[in-house]
Amino acid sequence: MQQENRSIDPAAFEIVKNSLYKIAEEMRVVLAKTAYSPILKSAGDYSCGVFDEHGEMVAQGPDLPIHLGSMPDAVRAIVEAYGNDVHDGDVFIHNDPYFGGSHLPDVNVIRMRGDYLAIVTLGFGEIIRLLFLSDWLKGYFGGAQGITNIEGADFGPIGTVTGVEPRSVFYLVAVFAAIAIYVSWRLERSRLGRAWMAIREDESVAEAMGINTVNMKLMAFVVGAVLASFAGAIFSAKVGSIFPTSFLILVSIIILVVVIVGGMGNIMGVIAGSLVLIGVLGGPKQPGLLQ
Repeated sequence: MQQENRSIDPAAFEIVKNSLYKIAEEMRVVLAKTAYSPILKSAGDYSCGVFDEHGEMVAQGPDLPIHLGSMPDAVRAIVEAYGNDVHDGDVFIHNDPYFGGSHLPDVNVIRMRGDYLAIVTLGFGEIIRLLFLSDWLKGYFGGAQGITNIEGADFGPIGTVTGVEPRSVFYLVAVFAAIAIYVSWRLERSRLGRAWMAIREDESVAEAMGINTVNMKLMAFVVGAVLASFAGAIFSAKVGSIFPTSFLILVSIIILVVVIVGGMGNIMGVIAGSLVLIGVLGGPKQPGLLQ
């Protein structure tokens, strides 16, 4: 019987190997920069690795080799415990020394990569809304009573925009919408925008090409938060008060649906989607054909 030829292309092998090594190394750098414990930040007593579905290590960063024996056992324990009930975006933390720990203080964190970031973001948005409703932050944000008596947007010699002047509010919204569209259009054709598109298409390939995906994702959150802050400022100036009930999770879901219907990465598609789904059909608090 002729033996099956299983030769691997050397170039493809090096690309895959370096990509996996880059992932483990980037996890190590992120953990070191974000850690609060001096054991991690200063002593560097930790290790990061990439494993397959059987718990076998396929790549490890330049960390402590002492963890080589315990990390695969920790991953296998999670796989055996949860089986097929493991989904993209899940994070598992355990420190049982019987299942892959050299001693009790060891903590293993296992994360599955995927496209569940939007769902997690919506979940955190709901958590923040509940925090604003709690008595813990009532002294700062008013709890269920919200923040009232918010002054209008003062633009100096141009005047002050308040909710009692619908025409001035319309002009203000139009100006900031034009600014947001222009900024998004310029970013789309910039080096940063091309990096975002590469991560959106295939994050692993983007990492292999040398893109720092962690920094790019953080930059996307920052840009989105800045643009959203303008919308929040206009909303508070128009209404004059804000309440936790003003930011229901249904609103976030509808915005996500607008982006999906219009086409992710398509500015004109998002505009058309918002006009159809909110302007024509009607939003959660917007009259339309479905209201």
